[in-house]
Order: sequence, then C-alpha cells, then structure tokens
Amino acid sequence: MSPAFLLRLLFLVFGFPGVLGAVSTLKDLTILEGHSVTVPCHYEPQYADHVKYWCRGNLKDFCKSVARTDSTPVDSRVEIHDDPTQMVFSITMKELRAEDSAWYWCGVEIGGIWTADDTASVHISVVHGVSVVNQMVTGEEGGSVSVQCFYSDGHRTSVKKWCRSADWNTCVTLGVNGTMKEDSVVISDDHNRAFTVTLLHLGKKDTGWYRCAAGHQHATVHIEVLPRSLTELTPTTLQTTSLQALDLGHVTRQLDTGAGQDDWVSPLLICGILSILVLVVMVTWRLWGQKPYMHRRMDWETTNTLPLPWRRHEWFL
Repeated sequence: MSPAFLLRLLFLVFGFPGVLGAVSTLKDLTILEGHSVTVPCHYEPQYADHVKYWCRGNLKDFCKSVARTDSTPVDSRVEIHDDPTQMVFSITMKELRAEDSAWYWCGVEIGGIWTADDTASVHISVVHGVSVVNQMVTGEEGGSVSVQCFYSDGHRTSVKKWCRSADWNTCVTLGVNGTMKEDSVVISDDHNRAFTVTLLHLGKKDTGWYRCAAGHQHATVHIEVLPRSLTELTPTTLQTTSLQALDLGHVTRQLDTGAGQDDWVSPLLICGILSILVLVVMVTWRLWGQKPYMHRRMDWETTNTLPLPWRRHEWFL
C-alpha cells in the first residue's frame, strides 16, 4: 500500500484541513473585528439536491454545526443560502468577534454510515486593527482621491489620523466631532467602523505612501498622482471656451446689426461687378469675331492682287 494512498485515507477518515474533494472554498481569511464576511462554497452538479452545512472545528468529523440549509442557524449572526443553479452555497457571518477565529468547514451531506461527506476547510482570523480595501490608489493632477480606512470595534473611540508614512509629524488628526477639513485634505468618520480621507487639488508632490491610523494601529496605502489626460479639458479651459463663445456671439450680433444699417451697399456692389463682367465678355467676343474676318481679307488680297502699273506688259502674257 503506497504512502500517498495511506495519506489520503487518513484525510478522509480524520478530515484534516485541506482535504481535496468535490467541494471547494476560499483560503485563509483575516477580518476586522466587528465586520462581516461571506464565504462561497462551490460543489459539483450531483450535489444540487443535497443538504449543505457550515460547521466549526479542527476536524470535520468532530466539528460543531453552525448552520444548515434544512434548519434555522444556531447563531443568529450567521446566514446560509444555497443556489443550485450556480452550484454554490454561501455563508455570511456578521459582527465578528475575536472568539470567532477558528477553522470552519463547508460540507455537503452525502448520507450513509460508510460514506464520508464532501467538505472543504477555511480558517478565519478575526483581528483588532485597521485595514484598507485598496492599498494602491491613483489620481490625476488637479483632481481628488478618496481612501476608506476600516477599523475594528475596539477603535470606535480611538483617535484617527492620516499621515505620510515616513514622518509621523505630518499626521492630520480627526476632530472629536468626527470631521476635519483643510485646504488639501478632508477627513470624516461615520462612527460605524470606517473613516474616509479625501485629498484635494492633487499634485505630483502628493505621490507617496500614507498611513490610516486608529489608536496605535495603522494600515498603509500608496497614492500615485498621474498627469491629467490631454483629451480632458480643465475647468479653466472650459471657462475660456465659454467666454470665447460669448464673445463670438456678441460680434455676430454686431455684424448682423451693421448689415441692417447698410442694406443698400450690397445690391450696388453686385450690379457694378456684373456690369464689368458683361463689358469684358463683349470686348472679348468682338475681338475673337474679327480675327477670322481679317484672315479672310488677307487671303483675298493675296489671291486677287493686280499687276503693278510699271509691269503692264505682263497683262497680255
């Protein structure tokens, strides 16, 4: 009997974390205290009509049931939902506490004493601290960018700060009322485990690492300021364009008014031009009409030339 077969047999019997089967889920998760998490558990088509469950424990055969699709969850903070069409059932755990940290199992009930359920494990760690959704944020010169900083329940009353990562002396501290506003930064706390930092009038100098801090804990975030796209008009350009449009409209109205005052000028000018054109055409036509006549006259004179008087003797030759 091969070692690989024995190892798989031990996995099937004792249900150690990481067993491979027809059920799959996420890897290790770290969640802030007081927040929620949703875990998807995927299964094969043949399990569409089977009962699904969510249990807690280091070993699957000895895990404690938390929620099942055929009964009401034991913990009111936990919800389970099965979607056979997508072949996935999901578990949502709300208002997580530090004691919720543990190994959990997505399970599909197969039935029978000698047939093991198909399961997949995930470890959830509930921590006290600060986090951000996106650690890399970008903005454009002249624009603004917002960063949402999440904190655990234990930091509801802690002092919130926004700092340049390398220098704690640059920290901007959130006021007691939950808001702070300066020329280039606005901070607001919703007192529901998140505060938002908005940087205004971004410039290249604002590129760098920053820290969201609550109490003595913090999370880092990098902000990169990019040049404004040439295809986008700045507010100044838009204002200038609007003023130019107004000026052009004013000039057009002035021209229209002037034309009304001098309506007699245009017909007179047109008549003068037409008269000149008619005169040019008539002269050109007359010159071209005389040219054939001159040629015919010259030919006749050449053909009918009379003998000169001093050569009369040639008349009778």
